Amino acid sequence: MSVPGRSLGASHPVLRVQGLGCTYTSDRQRVVALRDVSFELRQAERLAIVGESGAGKSTLLRCLNLLVRPTHGSVEVDGQVLTSLGHKELTLARHHIGMIFQHFALLHRRTIRENVALPLELAGVPRAKISQRVDSLLERVRLLDKADAYPAQLSGGQRQRVGIARALAHSPRVLLCDEPTSALDAETARHVVALLDELSKELNLTLVFVTHQLELVRALADVVAVLDGGALSELTPITQFLAQPRSAAGRRLLTPEAQMKLPHHLVDEARRHAGVGPSTLLTFAISSTDATSTIFQMLFRYPQLHVDVVGANIESTRGHSTGSLSLLVHGAPAVIQEAIAAFEQQTIPVEVVGHVRSAA
Repeated sequence: MSVPGRSLGASHPVLRVQGLGCTYTSDRQRVVALRDVSFELRQAERLAIVGESGAGKSTLLRCLNLLVRPTHGSVEVDGQVLTSLGHKELTLARHHIGMIFQHFALLHRRTIRENVALPLELAGVPRAKISQRVDSLLERVRLLDKADAYPAQLSGGQRQRVGIARALAHSPRVLLCDEPTSALDAETARHVVALLDELSKELNLTLVFVTHQLELVRALADVVAVLDGGALSELTPITQFLAQPRSAAGRRLLTPEAQMKLPHHLVDEARRHAGVGPSTLLTFAISSTDATSTIFQMLFRYPQLHVDVVGANIESTRGHSTGSLSLLVHGAPAVIQEAIAAFEQQTIPVEVVGHVRSAA
């Protein structure tokens, strides 16, 4: 996929995953963790991997740098097929892939400077170059003044910033993040998200992250991958995902938020009476800033219809309005059906929830 409005550099994918599968044995039972997952990302694209617990999100993330070796399929980073490499070659190839962990994974007996230096030490980089690189990284994550402190002396947000600096040690092309903000309070999480956003743009990083937090998806993702039972149920641009998920698994993830401002009794009654009636409940997917005004402008063409706004959940996602708008439309069913056909002709996503027998 490609990122609208962002320069992607080379046309070939930085990360390509093809037919990825992973099975393992647990308590003498065969468990299928991933089922034929395929996708590709170009430079600077940012992918959120979401899904319910047990969907295979963390397994997929760890397969991307072969911390978990897939049973079949391939992972290619910057033209190099990782799944075909030997141990020594794979170690070198992993320099192109940084990783941030949920619980920071810092060595508590090493200073912050020494933690960030560790990947460079293991790679045999000369000490003088290590010192220069570490200082540069700590300055970038605004922790140079904490270089000689120990992890226990830092807050959770500061420790995660150390993890970010360490992940960038080898100037990777791809940055993997496993629940990077779930161990942090809301305010600290916002600062870490802002830092990841800043770094990914400045360094043109291809970012892949696993999260349960919709706020993180909104803030960082260009593309959303929904896993369901180990399979990729949809791969969708962020604005389309927030407006109208294509898969049942995606809709389940958004349902609590999407229905927050919609009267439940109205939805229940409409679903009991399918199709168009004199009072029809319509839900529109909003995926652009001018979508709402376009909807009302089109409805104004039908003066014989009366419209009540019964629910709206519209958010701004990096300059784009996304979400849903629910309207109760009153009038002759034939006229309502004509309006629905006009929306569909203009490719405006609309769902006929059903009709109600009394006004809201």
